[in-house]
Amino acid sequence: PCNLIAMDYFEEQKFKKLHEQGKGLEKGRYESCTFVECDFGESDLSEIRFSDCRFIECNLSNASLNLCALQEVHFEHCKLLGIRFDECKPLAFGVSFAHCLLDHSSFHALPMQSTRFSHCRLHGVDFAATDLREARFDDCDLRDALFEDTQLQKASFVTASNYIIHPERNKIKEAHFSQSGLHGLLMPYGIKVV
Repeated sequence: PCNLIAMDYFEEQKFKKLHEQGKGLEKGRYESCTFVECDFGESDLSEIRFSDCRFIECNLSNASLNLCALQEVHFEHCKLLGIRFDECKPLAFGVSFAHCLLDHSSFHALPMQSTRFSHCRLHGVDFAATDLREARFDDCDLRDALFEDTQLQKASFVTASNYIIHPERNKIKEAHFSQSGLHGLLMPYGIKVV
């Protein structure tokens, strides 16, 4: 006999000011839903499926996303510190971020082609082995972000700052950098641009 667990389904609903810190959200599928000013800090969001959803001014810091599905999910003005996005389901993984704090989060080995980061702080973020082809880092602060064996072909760092990317350890063909950002490519070689 097959044990199938029925999951609740939520469509086109707006959730405002939910304070589920440390608790979690009802397990289920959330499609085209909007979450505004919700606090999911340190919550268990494991095995929940979010599709075409928006999180606005929410706190998800240190939330557990084990086997969570994030498909075309947009985060805006959110606090996402220490999130292990690499524990999400990689199939159809699709996210975008605007004006978010993502310090010490991990996207290790995720498929993230064409992902857009806009006006985000990404201090100490793990992008090792991540596929970031054609991704955009618009006005983002990448201090201490880890790029190791990362696919960065055609990615844009033109307005990004504080990154250090070792050209020999990453695939950067046709990636875009500004002249002021060249030091982030030359630093691993001990070369200083003045």
